[in-house]
Amino acid sequence: MSLSTIDIIGGPDAYLLEDKEKIEQAVILNDTLRETLKSRIKPSVKKVIETSDFISLPRNSRRDGNNVKDNPEKRRNIIKREHPEYFNIRSDNSEINKKRNVEVESLMLPWEFIPQYLLKLKFDCPNMYFIHLNNEIIQLVRWLELTPAEKFLRQRILARIMLLSHTLWPNSKVQPFGSFFTGLSLPTGDLDICILNVSGSPKRRLRELADALRNWDLCTGLELILTARVPIIKFVDSESCISVDISLNQESCIDTTQHICECLKRFDVLRPLIITIKLFLHQRGLDETYLGGLGSYAQFCLILSFIQQHISSYSSVIHQMTSLGHLLFDFFELYGTIFNYSSTGIKVKDKGEYFPREISSSESTLSLESPLPPYNDIGRGTYKFNDVRQSFRLAFLDLVESRQKFIDIYSKNHNRRPKDPKSYSILSSIICTNDELFHCRLRRENDNCTPVSSYRQPPTITKDIINQVKQEMENFDCLKSSTNK
Repeated sequence: MSLSTIDIIGGPDAYLLEDKEKIEQAVILNDTLRETLKSRIKPSVKKVIETSDFISLPRNSRRDGNNVKDNPEKRRNIIKREHPEYFNIRSDNSEINKKRNVEVESLMLPWEFIPQYLLKLKFDCPNMYFIHLNNEIIQLVRWLELTPAEKFLRQRILARIMLLSHTLWPNSKVQPFGSFFTGLSLPTGDLDICILNVSGSPKRRLRELADALRNWDLCTGLELILTARVPIIKFVDSESCISVDISLNQESCIDTTQHICECLKRFDVLRPLIITIKLFLHQRGLDETYLGGLGSYAQFCLILSFIQQHISSYSSVIHQMTSLGHLLFDFFELYGTIFNYSSTGIKVKDKGEYFPREISSSESTLSLESPLPPYNDIGRGTYKFNDVRQSFRLAFLDLVESRQKFIDIYSKNHNRRPKDPKSYSILSSIICTNDELFHCRLRRENDNCTPVSSYRQPPTITKDIINQVKQEMENFDCLKSSTNK
C-alpha cells in the first residue's frame, strides 16, 4: 500500500494496513500524542455539567486491579451473583456477554483474515490491541455491507410498492427512509417505506393497500397495526422474505432520515460504530422500541452524542490517532459504567450537550432529546434500558478481559504465538457467532475498497427495474384473469 493511498484514506480506515513502518509509526504516535493532547483539549465547560453530575466512577479507578470494584473479573462475578438475568438477556443467545469456557483458539468470525502485522511485527501490545480491534470492526462492517443482489431485492420491493401505490393513488409518492436509505441497514434489516400525498383517512387507505398487496400475492404474514400512534402495515415480501413496514404521510420520517444523512457526512466514524452497535443490540433482542429496547433512531442519537462529546472531536490530530477500537471501547465504558442516567439527560442538537434531569428520575430510564422539532424524548419508551445499560457494562468488561488476554499472548510469548487464525478475534468476545445472520450469508471476499466510514448515496430505482417489475405484474394479472375465467 503506497503512502499516498494511506494519506487519502485517513482517520480510522488508515489502520487497516499491512505496512510495517506505518503501523510502527501509528503505535508510537498513539503513545505520545494521545497522552499529551488528552490533558490539553477538553470539551467546552459551558456545554457540560459538573463532571460529578454524570460520571459515577473515577475514570482512572479501573486501572487498579487490587480493589474488588475496580477489577473487571471480580466486578463481573459480583454482577452475575446479584443480577443473573443480565447474563441471559435473550435465551437463544445465552453465550453473549457471558464468561466463556471456550478456549480462545476455538473462536473465529466469518469476516476475518490473518493480519500479517500480528505474525511478523514486534509491537507495543496495549496500542496494537486497539489497532487490531479497529481492523476487526472494519472487516465486520465491510462484511455486513449489503451486496448488489441484496440491494436489488430491496429495489424490486420499492418498485412494486411504487406501481401499486400509483394504481391506487395516482398522485402518491413512495419514499424509502430509515436504515436502507441511510446505508446503515443490516442484511436482515427491515425496509421502511413512507407513501406521501395520500388523502383521506390513513386507516382506510392502509386497508386498501393491504387488500391490494393480498390480491397481487406480494406478501405473507400481513399485519395491520391501526391503533398505534402512527398506523402502519407490516408484512414479509413474498419474493425476498424481507420484512417491510409501510406508513402514510409521515413527513417527519423523511426529515429525520435527511438529518441522519447530514450527520453521516460530517462524522466519518459514525457509520461503522452505528452498524457494530446495532448488531450488538440486535443479537440481544434490545433493538426494538415496541419491546422496550433501543430503536434505530435512539441508537443513532446516543452514538452521535458520544462522538460529539469525545475528545477526538475537538482536535484533528487526536482524531487521526483515535481508532474505531478506541471509540468502541470508550463507548461501552461511558454508557455502561460511567454515565449517570438518573441525573443527566442528553441533547444532540447543534454540537450536543448534557442537561440536568429531575432528581426523581428513575435510574433505569434514558432521557434523550430528539434533535428535530418537536424535540420529543425518544428515550422515554425504552423501558428495558436497564438491560441495555447492563449489556454495555458487560461488553466493556469483556473487552477489558480480552485486552489482558491479548497482551498476555502477544507480549509474553513472542516465540509461541498461536498460528491458528481463530485465536486473533477480539470482537468475538462481544459478538455472538452463532447467529442467523452468519448462517444465512456465505463467507465472501468483499472487493469493495470504499472506506467503511464513507457516506453511502441513497438508493435509486432505475427505469429498467420499474419496467421489469411492471411487466411481471402485468403478466401476473393476465394469468390471474385467465384462471378466473
